[in-house]
Amino acid sequence: MGGTTAKAAVATHNANVRTLKSVATLALTDLSKEDAKKDDLLKAAMEVYLQDGWPEVPAALDTDKTEYTVTYADNKIKVEPGMIID
Repeated sequence: MGGTTAKAAVATHNANVRTLKSVATLALTDLSKEDAKKDDLLKAAMEVYLQDGWPEVPAALDTDKTEYTVTYADNKIKVEPGMIID
């Protein structure tokens, strides 16, 4: 991935992934273990901590995903699409 726009999209995306993981960590303290496994409840709990709302996947990113999903299973937080390492 080259070019200034593509690099900016990757940087923004990676910042969004880090933010979502951090916010999910905070939100998990508000949920029971069973509720944390329910994606809709996890997202609702996370939205309380997101000042500017749920981030969008940058349009210039080379992916077919248009929004982020966050799941919690096996004591791990997973954000899709995930981090991009150049």
